[in-house]
Amino acid sequence: MYKFKVPQLYNLKNTGFYFHGASKQSLREVVEYFNNGIPENPDVPAGQIAAQFRPLGLTGQEMTDLVEFLENGLYDPNLERYAPVQTLSGNCFPNNDPLSRVETGCN
Repeated sequence: MYKFKVPQLYNLKNTGFYFHGASKQSLREVVEYFNNGIPENPDVPAGQIAAQFRPLGLTGQEMTDLVEFLENGLYDPNLERYAPVQTLSGNCFPNNDPLSRVETGCN
């Protein structure tokens, strides 16, 4: 439980939402989250959190530079992502929880 496959870091610029429940709306929010090193879900046992997940101590400028790199340095405008028209279950792609459906316009 509480272990997930991590997606690639390229072409994150136009994703629009991040994390499994779309709890982050920008790459800046993602970078700030990892920089703070505070787990989102207090119900996840500490033993299930990777030891590498800890405050990073990045400065504001370092976070800005990292976001710039993630948005533009790892961006390929010619990459086409696969997105199914529908799923076999009929559930919303890529997220099916109620808040994600509203936030991503998948109703």
